[in-house]
Amino acid sequence: MGVIAVVLVLAWMTLPALAYSMQRVITLPYDEKVGEITCYHITFEPIRMVPKGGYVKITFPDGFILDPSKVGVLKTTLCDLVLESIEDNTVILSAWEPVLSRVICTIVLSNIQNPLMEGKYNIIITTTDAAGNVLDGPTYSIPFEIKRPSETAVAIASRISEKVKAVDSTLSSGAAVRIALDTANIVKELLSLTKDILDALA
Repeated sequence: MGVIAVVLVLAWMTLPALAYSMQRVITLPYDEKVGEITCYHITFEPIRMVPKGGYVKITFPDGFILDPSKVGVLKTTLCDLVLESIEDNTVILSAWEPVLSRVICTIVLSNIQNPLMEGKYNIIITTTDAAGNVLDGPTYSIPFEIKRPSETAVAIASRISEKVKAVDSTLSSGAAVRIALDTANIVKELLSLTKDILDALA
């Protein structure tokens, strides 16, 4: 029995450190519509500190488009992270200063294109040290939803577009005599449109 115990202890000592699952991994798109290019507000609470020179890796699911020439870091709060690279659908951020454990880190990423398929999605966050050894994760975020705009929203957007074009056409036509009448008609149409919007939201 003593030999078995020694073998088990030695085996345990040689195992790599287990990665932890992070807390409060939340992802919020600024625009939830399919196909839209938008910003993502991401928060997470690491269990273990990410040392200076370590990495935070944020992986988006298939269907999202991350153009390395466009995606950027708009903001970080309580963590000093800079964009290192983008590999496939993974944003790799380098820790300029240590990311402290049990502190909620906030990151805002820009210019990420939503998938063309509606549904619920998760991102995955993993933290590593400078050598690439995993500290926390991979941890899935709370699901967020990508939606198709409703038929009402599409119809309203179409009518707004038509009215804006009408205003542009009137103001650029130079027909001073008609401007007052046309403007009055446009205002009337916009008031009608506002009523439609309120009715749709009721």
